[in-house]
Amino acid sequence: MATCSLCKLPSTEPLVTVRGKKLCPVCLEAKKKAAKVKDEKRAAKINDPDRRAVEQFVCTLWSIPEIPISVSKQLEQLGKKYRYTDILYTLRYFYQLEEREIPDEPTIGIVPYIIKDALEYRSMLESAAEANASFVADNKPTTITIHHSPGGHQLLGYSVEDL
Repeated sequence: MATCSLCKLPSTEPLVTVRGKKLCPVCLEAKKKAAKVKDEKRAAKINDPDRRAVEQFVCTLWSIPEIPISVSKQLEQLGKKYRYTDILYTLRYFYQLEEREIPDEPTIGIVPYIIKDALEYRSMLESAAEANASFVADNKPTTITIHHSPGGHQLLGYSVEDL
């Protein structure tokens, strides 16, 4: 009777060798399910629409048909620490708003160094937009009557601030 390398229980059924380990059918199924879940999570990350937006921006910025593996790895690492929408905003801030020079080789390595500035700028814009949205202009017409006196000029008692 052989022993499973994972659960250490003896098995009457034949063991299957996976990566140098002999597994019983129960452990083999558990390993397959775990691998499938891991693959689905990875696929979900790769197919994330926000990640796709970053990839598309990089391809457009460097005029390339697809994202290089090096940038994909950078994006995967940055995606663990930052949201993809923040990464995209940071790249737009750096290359489009600040009009920085685009390197010859595609890279997003600048993101950790400027993301704080980009997000502060976005926060200021959002605050200004909120203030503008809540501003109500008083568009009531004001009538000003000017009287000419035949003897000279008179001060009417209005200042520029009153108008």
